[in-house]
Amino acid sequence: MRGVHRSIFILLAGLMTCASAQVLQVAASVDRSTVGVNQRLALTITLSGEAAQKVGRPTPPDLGESLKFLGSSGTSQNIQFVNGRMSVEMSSTFFYQALKTGRVILPPIKVVYQNKEYASNPIEIEIVASTPGQPTPGSSASGRDEQDLSEMLFVRTLVNKTRVYQNEPVLVTYRIYTQVNVTGYALTQLPETAGFWVEEIDAQAATREEVYQGKRYTVADIKKLAVFPASSGSKTIGPMGLSCDVRLPSQRRSRDIFDSFFDDPFFRRTVKQTLYSPAVTIEVLPLPDADKPAGFSGAVGRYTLDASVDRREVKANEAISLTVKLAGQGNIKTLPVPNLQLSSDFEQYEPKISQKVQADAEGVRGSKTFEYVLIPRFPGEQKIKSIEFVYFDLVQKRYRTLKTPEITVQVAQGEGSLVSLGPGLSKEEVRLIGQDIRFIKLKNSEFQPIGRLLYMQPVYLALLIVPFLVLMGAVGYQRYSEQLNRNQALARSKQAGRQARKRLGSAHKALKAGSGKVFYAELSRALLGFVSDKLDLAEAGVTSDIIEKRLVQKNIDREWIDDLLKLLQTCDYFRFGLGDSRKDEMAALFQQAKTLLVKLEKIL
Repeated sequence: MRGVHRSIFILLAGLMTCASAQVLQVAASVDRSTVGVNQRLALTITLSGEAAQKVGRPTPPDLGESLKFLGSSGTSQNIQFVNGRMSVEMSSTFFYQALKTGRVILPPIKVVYQNKEYASNPIEIEIVASTPGQPTPGSSASGRDEQDLSEMLFVRTLVNKTRVYQNEPVLVTYRIYTQVNVTGYALTQLPETAGFWVEEIDAQAATREEVYQGKRYTVADIKKLAVFPASSGSKTIGPMGLSCDVRLPSQRRSRDIFDSFFDDPFFRRTVKQTLYSPAVTIEVLPLPDADKPAGFSGAVGRYTLDASVDRREVKANEAISLTVKLAGQGNIKTLPVPNLQLSSDFEQYEPKISQKVQADAEGVRGSKTFEYVLIPRFPGEQKIKSIEFVYFDLVQKRYRTLKTPEITVQVAQGEGSLVSLGPGLSKEEVRLIGQDIRFIKLKNSEFQPIGRLLYMQPVYLALLIVPFLVLMGAVGYQRYSEQLNRNQALARSKQAGRQARKRLGSAHKALKAGSGKVFYAELSRALLGFVSDKLDLAEAGVTSDIIEKRLVQKNIDREWIDDLLKLLQTCDYFRFGLGDSRKDEMAALFQQAKTLLVKLEKIL
């Protein structure tokens, strides 16, 4: 009886274990519970269980104004088989940047599977003030890549002013400060400048020494911008992300006299540090409404206006060139086209616009030139009225109106000019005399083609050109075939798509016939063969590790690589009889493989 009781107990324990095991579990974790302003926080969401592959990648939560979403590092997965059952664990990491101090609750991450909701645990994060010269709370210097260098390496956002008028330029400089050996850096995130017109300024990356908050740093200006706010209100220039390679001395500590040998810079270790510059808020004042001229178009700065013609004495129907030039300091590229006030005696064409813009540490300046072609149609003294340009002067804090002198052009009688206007006729009406009414002949004329030649007819010319085009096409095709024969890798790459579509067709036939093993075998051949042909790999013996390595070298999106490897693993799992599949699952897998092949064919 004791043996029977023991067997029943083991059976009940096994049933309870199976019942308690969840099909899907969701867990969330962060790399630190306390983070400084403008520093990065990593959130990892892990899906585990049999359904982890079936729910898709979780969506990162929106954390409002406290934490700004920066991006993700892709998804990793781990597949195990225990007692004939597949256990899957998939982890996705998302990065945020802390923007303002306070306590933030990361809400539970919710995932729905088969109309049932699964959720992770909420996480509490504390955001504290972090300034250069203070270590990050909660950071550790014990790990290779976890060492806190915030007091020795940081980026500042420098602006020449924080209170400006609309369309007034703000000079922004991103300057790196370091007390460590930085061997290289790369921009990982460009600053967000929504609501600004942006002009790039050439930044001289030369290093120099500078004392900041009582400490001496090596500094360099890595990026400079001139930004023009397009509207009034509070505007924010977002942070810029920077990834630095930092070479640190070895952490070996020993009394061995030979350890000093490893203090040589050649043996120092290199770690990566991700920096973010502080966001900057600009207060943009509206332009005053008092005394605003009617012709004001939004130009702000200091400008000069000039107008000239290439000649002042012409004949009627001869063209003259009118050049209008606006020059000065401000947003040159957005200066409007001048409004010309011309009489109907002139025929005017659209201007040719050219501009020269120079952006440096002093601001943005340059010139914008408008070149008009004008044709006077009638003789006499013709006048080009004064041209006006209105702008807001930042020095005098008032609106100014620039005017050019009136230009007089003496127009002499030209060929075909009409001098006598006649009573009651305007110049526009006189222009039509001799053109609106044509003399009607009383007798019909017989028209004969003049100079009609057979070899100039379209059909004859086509007969001469078509054989030449056919010959050129044949030569091109022969060279293309010879190139494919000499370059087997190119030939395989060209035929990869056709071979993959052929194998997908075989897989689709097996899907309709309900033959699972044949379906997964053909689908695996289609995926593996396509990638092998594109990467010039031998299809026999190629492994997932080799495929992953070569695709990473090709800079293929990490998510696509993970999808390909997951499809190959699923095919191998079912084709070798490790599980039973349903027809709807096979159809969904077929559609995923087809979509992925289309994406890869556009890149590889």
